Amino acid sequence: MRTSFFRLRYQLGISDAIQIIWKAETNKFNKLHLKSYKHPIYFRSFKEDFDVFDFILISKDYNFRLTFTPKTIIDGGANIGMAAVWFANKFPDAEIISVEPADCNFPLLQKNTELYKKVTAYKGGLWGNPGWLELVDKGNGHTSFEVRESVENQKNTIRAYTITELMHLHNWETIDVLKLDIEGSEKHVIMHGADEWLPKTKFIVVEFHDRRMKDSSKEFFRVLDKYNFSMEPLKECLLFYNEDLINMFAPYHQQP
Repeated sequence: MRTSFFRLRYQLGISDAIQIIWKAETNKFNKLHLKSYKHPIYFRSFKEDFDVFDFILISKDYNFRLTFTPKTIIDGGANIGMAAVWFANKFPDAEIISVEPADCNFPLLQKNTELYKKVTAYKGGLWGNPGWLELVDKGNGHTSFEVRESVENQKNTIRAYTITELMHLHNWETIDVLKLDIEGSEKHVIMHGADEWLPKTKFIVVEFHDRRMKDSSKEFFRVLDKYNFSMEPLKECLLFYNEDLINMFAPYHQQP
């Protein structure tokens, strides 16, 4: 096991901790029904999917402080849907857009979110302009696919979605939470067309990938510097909040 029973018991309670340990040890880690989550959660195996499950649903890295209850959330780099499951249970009235480019992840994203009626899953990648992308597999596992731009729609290409396009598709005027874990594509997203959606975005939680895309964080900070964003560190991500749209000194949202 890559985690301890005592840690699981502390984070999830004794019955869920026993379930996880038993299913991992008996090679049955393909479906969990945890007390804290409304619907079952599906996996390929413990080896393939435990890390992302641990990061989001056990360590709860997206449990950041909010001063309001979000209604519009974009989940960029959705993988198998753990962030969507987290947000859908934490904020059941929020409309959630999940975007995932990889064929091996997207069916599980759909399966994990199909019972959450306010979650919409898109097969594609977030990018700075509309068009087409191709997947780049550098052998880093199911959580680490990169994308690059393609000149046309071909057999193995996927849609490139811009944040502005997704807002228009869902008739959103603002984004309450934008989550970006997109393996270096955050550089292209922030460098192209960000002036259209940044002033309308309240919170951004981003994991940077400078070792895969040079100067990703530098470009992100450069563009955000034009706006009134402040920052807080999370465990593995950075949280930016738009002081023109929210008051971080208001009472915090009471999260269960």
